[in-house]
Amino acid sequence: MFYLVRTAASINFKNLVKKVWDVDGAIKEDDREKVKMNIVKLMLSTPENIQRQLSEAISIIGRVDFYQKWNQLLPEIVVYIQEGDYAKINGCLRTVHSIFKRYRYEIKVPNQGPIKRPVRGLK
Repeated sequence: MFYLVRTAASINFKNLVKKVWDVDGAIKEDDREKVKMNIVKLMLSTPENIQRQLSEAISIIGRVDFYQKWNQLLPEIVVYIQEGDYAKINGCLRTVHSIFKRYRYEIKVPNQGPIKRPVRGLK
């Protein structure tokens, strides 16, 4: 029973983050900081189905706050990867993949900023 409640709570949290994280004033700044300080550790200490929901929440937060407002994310993830625990490595890599996939097809041209271009279009 408790497992189902935790699963429902993680889905609810992810959906809340999806709806209001990028809305100014919807979540107080100190609450945002507390979430960012604890969410990776929490994600890695939960069963896989809950871990997936929290990983998606991290990805959503990362789209808004990474790197300017959340520069501690990658160093924290690197520490967990270096521990060598397969479950933690898997969770971290899934999270990093979802954060960085938006950069997959971008190239940076000096003095012009990023340009989005499909890989198959490059020659």
